[in-house]
Amino acid sequence: MFEQVFRLGGDAATMTLWLFGLMTAVGTAAAFVFFTLNAPRYELDGGVVPLTFVLGIPAGLLLGRLMFCLLDASYTSIADLRFFWRLSDGGYALFGVLLGLFLSALFSALVLKQNKASVLDALLPSVFLFIFFERLGEGFIRDFGISRSLIYGTLEGTFFVQQDLDSYLRTWIFEAALALILFFVVLRIGATDDRPGYTFSKGIMLFGATQVLMESLRYDAHLMFSFVGVQHVLSMVLLAVPVLVFAKRALKTKKGLAIASIIMIPVVVGILIFLEFQIDRTETNRYLLYGLYALTLAVPTVCGFLLTRKG
Repeated sequence: MFEQVFRLGGDAATMTLWLFGLMTAVGTAAAFVFFTLNAPRYELDGGVVPLTFVLGIPAGLLLGRLMFCLLDASYTSIADLRFFWRLSDGGYALFGVLLGLFLSALFSALVLKQNKASVLDALLPSVFLFIFFERLGEGFIRDFGISRSLIYGTLEGTFFVQQDLDSYLRTWIFEAALALILFFVVLRIGATDDRPGYTFSKGIMLFGATQVLMESLRYDAHLMFSFVGVQHVLSMVLLAVPVLVFAKRALKTKKGLAIASIIMIPVVVGILIFLEFQIDRTETNRYLLYGLYALTLAVPTVCGFLLTRKG
């Protein structure tokens, strides 16, 4: 599944280093360093960072692997949980990894008696830094992080397109770029909004919105359950939940916008499902469809930011 860097040893004992694993390790180290640098700004106990990562690394690996083994239809059709511990075979869910890290951060905050929202605020930029390197690592996995076959030749011959039997968009490049952009955006949000939990909520909302679009572009059958992309659905949840929470908080001060935002979520879901069917089953111009797709996602995202404006 993975493209290897090198193999050491003989037949009896070998050690293989995979480029995906290497990039993930670099991302983990970068996230740890930046979380360490960012924590004092939120006046966190010095033990929060090491405890979060000591717990988060194994928790992320286990939950990422478990989510994949339970929810990836291509895996469950040929294997079962007896193969859970065969980690070198590959198969992880990024959302499971992130869940493990966030739960570990919350547990660390509880143990060390820190503000849970502030810990998540301080952690989130590091998470996007980790995702940036993890996405780069996906580029070394064969037939992973790619789109449907391209029907327009606009980008053919560029680094953004993988040439095989057909031409495919390398979606992992765009996902890596978005993660890096979100890293800087969340830093900016944290510098301008000092309310505990708002940096995390806004950042997760942005990640959800952008990832819904990216999951639509991806066509590598990763974490597909029947015809449903599990991480596609979870991305929409990450967008919807913060908007609904913001709307609930703003019901007294911005009642009209709050109610409109609550009603908007199922409408947006319906429009996106309609657009998915148009993309999959019609010859309608995909540039037009994805433009409408992005515009549809932008509406609740903008509403989320308007709901959190002071005053």
